[in-house]
Amino acid sequence: MSDAALAAAAPAPLAGKLRRYWFDVSLWKRTVLALVAGVAVGSLLGEDAGQLKWLGDLFVRLIRMLVAPLVFVIIVSGIAAMVARSEGEIDLAIMGGARSTAPE
Repeated sequence: MSDAALAAAAPAPLAGKLRRYWFDVSLWKRTVLALVAGVAVGSLLGEDAGQLKWLGDLFVRLIRMLVAPLVFVIIVSGIAAMVARSEGEIDLAIMGGARSTAPE
């Protein structure tokens, strides 16, 4: 690689420091900071904050998209982790799990 390509590929020192600092901060502090930033942006924009509604809708849709696969994986993991004495108990557990999660 040329020197220019290496320089472009390497992160800027400031960006590296900010990234390292951001991940050194605990999750609850980052969450509170994001909440305060959201309230500040919302209050500064006032009525124009409605233009950012699509971002919130996108976020909620992405979260809802993750729910079904996560529930499925949790159920399958729980069934796989059960210690059963016989195949009959496993079959009963699978049928009970399927019945309890099936929509009515």
